[in-house]
Amino acid sequence: MGSSEIDLFGDILGLLDSMDKARKVDESVVGKLDQLADSLSRSEVFWLNNNDAKPVDAFMLFHAFRNLHGISLEAKSRFAVAIAKHENPRTVDDAMKVFPSVFSLFATVKSLEGQPLTPGLRSMIVSRIQMLRGTAAGANMLPSEGENKGTSQPEIREQARALAETAQEILSEA
Repeated sequence: MGSSEIDLFGDILGLLDSMDKARKVDESVVGKLDQLADSLSRSEVFWLNNNDAKPVDAFMLFHAFRNLHGISLEAKSRFAVAIAKHENPRTVDDAMKVFPSVFSLFATVKSLEGQPLTPGLRSMIVSRIQMLRGTAAGANMLPSEGENKGTSQPEIREQARALAETAQEILSEA
């Protein structure tokens, strides 16, 4: 795992803890979330354009990073609004609910990069994405409009085909 990404997560989780105790937003969290979103965006693009991995594996990792990226951008946006509107404790509380799942999914997919994914691992990734999205939705940190912005129809069709292939593999294992 990239140490700079781990450092960013450590910084963000530390800031969340101190903001929770102070019940006030530390403005530096916006910059840290911006750096994290940039890093996650690079990973998202890497897996979108990866022709070396099996398409189904590349799709699973792309999908995970796309969700991590979108939720990180939404958190950044929420903190920027919280700073402007002095909506301090609620945004911190919401982020405290979401970021353990963000880090968990990130750690999982980073540890699996570069190796073939078994149907069981793909199923685990899907489960963690669903858990993250559920937590983010409950905390109002799920990306809304434009979630699929930047993805062309052929890419969406290819991703859907890869997802169907994964579902077929999972079902055949059961």
